[in-house]
Amino acid sequence: MTRLIPLFRIKICGITRTEDARVAVEAGADAIGLNFYPKSTRFVNKSQAKEIVNEVNDYSKSASLRSGPSVAGVFVNASADEICETIEQVGLDTVQLHGDESPAILEEIKSKLVLPGNYGGRKVSFLRALRLELASFDDFALFSSLIELWGRAGCGSVLLDSFVEGSFGGSGKTLDWERLRSLPDNVPLILAGGLTPENIADAIRLSGLKGVDVASGVERLPGIKDPEKVRQFARNCQW
Repeated sequence: MTRLIPLFRIKICGITRTEDARVAVEAGADAIGLNFYPKSTRFVNKSQAKEIVNEVNDYSKSASLRSGPSVAGVFVNASADEICETIEQVGLDTVQLHGDESPAILEEIKSKLVLPGNYGGRKVSFLRALRLELASFDDFALFSSLIELWGRAGCGSVLLDSFVEGSFGGSGKTLDWERLRSLPDNVPLILAGGLTPENIADAIRLSGLKGVDVASGVERLPGIKDPEKVRQFARNCQW
């Protein structure tokens, strides 16, 4: 099964500091994630997020990178207006939906972005995170249909994370990587959930997926990245 290339290869998510963003870019990440869910330990407000984006852009220019990393905003059950305002004020490239949203919100966001004088007309990509219930990961037909549904709705990729009651990501729980090979190959898939520098090579090999997303696995404390773990994680991502 040949997997499609997703929106990014390596995303370091839950960035809360400019210095961590710079380490991620220097290490080779082609995307960073900023969490706009207020209940998250990795939450950043729009002002903090803009500082991080400016740092990434400045570094990319100074290092003469052909293209800087994309910036994904992680939202949990936010309104379309809130998401659009954040896109415009922060300068997001990707909207990552990580809550209980329905596909209808994609059209709502896109319609607001293109209205004259509304949110600057910025073009963004969409990424849907789906959390897998580890104890009931047998109904592949249902989960496969969800992946295909979001793909048809316009998501450039679907991110696979582990389900933990009361948590919207960053739980550190891993998936059954080898079984992910049975999921549809007509939508680009991204692997998340419990990834670390130590297990990422096996995770890529066993899952066959072409993109990975990490947060807690490269941290010193929640929201505070460990530079060496970030570098080691990126080094161990081999396709």
